[in-house]
Amino acid sequence: MQIKELCVEAFDEMGENVFERFKDKKLIEKQIFLNLLENKSVSTNFEEFFYNNTDRELLNIYYDKQLCSTGDYYTSAKVMYLLSSGRINNMLFNVQQIYNALLLSRDDEIQHINDILKTLCEIQLIKTVQRDNINYYLKLPTSKM
Repeated sequence: MQIKELCVEAFDEMGENVFERFKDKKLIEKQIFLNLLENKSVSTNFEEFFYNNTDRELLNIYYDKQLCSTGDYYTSAKVMYLLSSGRINNMLFNVQQIYNALLLSRDDEIQHINDILKTLCEIQLIKTVQRDNINYYLKLPTSKM
């Protein structure tokens, strides 16, 4: 089945509009948008949600939900901002550099950041790369911030 047919099947009479809006987007963006819309389509205000949110707003909704799923939106957002800054400046951060940048020193804070980093990796907003036997964290290019 083609994507257009799947959109019509999933979104009924709005399926063609959904397809037209996202047909030229990157595959990952299509998946994000369609997943958001599919979850929203069961509610009564689907058309309002679809037409009143820009593509950027839809991505923000998605990433906000992802960051909330870590259990600590604020800290996750700080980590993502740090890694985004690094990405812009072609820098990688190892875990100790992340602790230092976030001014962490207590064991409970460090364990909490380790849990956040693990969750962000699991939901594929960041990944680790290894250089010289040291793990570095990298924000994936499709992630906002």
